[in-house]
Amino acid sequence: MPEHFDIKTWIKEYFNLTPNDKTFEETSNSLEFLWVWSIFEHKYLKDSRANKSYNEQLVDLAEKYPKNQIDINTIYGFLYQRYFPHNSLTRFYNNLKFEKKWHNLSKAILNKNNPTHTEKLTFILLVLYKFRCNLFHGRKDPLLWKNFDKVFYHFNKFLAELLDNNWSE
Repeated sequence: MPEHFDIKTWIKEYFNLTPNDKTFEETSNSLEFLWVWSIFEHKYLKDSRANKSYNEQLVDLAEKYPKNQIDINTIYGFLYQRYFPHNSLTRFYNNLKFEKKWHNLSKAILNKNNPTHTEKLTFILLVLYKFRCNLFHGRKDPLLWKNFDKVFYHFNKFLAELLDNNWSE
C-alpha cells in the first residue's frame, strides 16, 4: 500500500470507477451525515435498550427543545414536498418503512394544515432517524447514496444548526 492512503482513490478502484468518475465526490453529504448524526446521537440520545427507544427519545426531544431556537420551516418544507406533495404520500415516504406507531404519527403530522413547531420537529427527527437506520441497516450500496445527496445536505445543515445551538436538558 502506498505511503499516502487516499480513500477516494481506493473506493474508485474498488468499484472499478474511472479516475474521472465523480460518483464518490457527489456522495460526500451522505458520508458527512455519518459524522453529524454520530455527534447528535452522542449528545442527545441514550442507549435505546435502557428505557426508551430512539423514536421515543426523539419525540421527547422535540417536546423539550426550545421553540424558535432554530429554523425548522426550511427542512420541514423540503421533507413535506418530498413525502406529501398534493396531500398524498409518495413512494419515498413508503420507503422509510416506519413501524406502524411512527407511520401513524408522522402521517398525522403531514395531514395537519398547521402543525405546531413541536410536531414539525418530531416529524423531522423521525425521518432523520429512519434515514440513519436505513443507511446503517438497510440496503448498503454506497453508489446509490448519491441519489440522496440533496436530502443529506438538508439533514446535515439542520443537525449542525441544532448542535450549534448548544441546548441541553
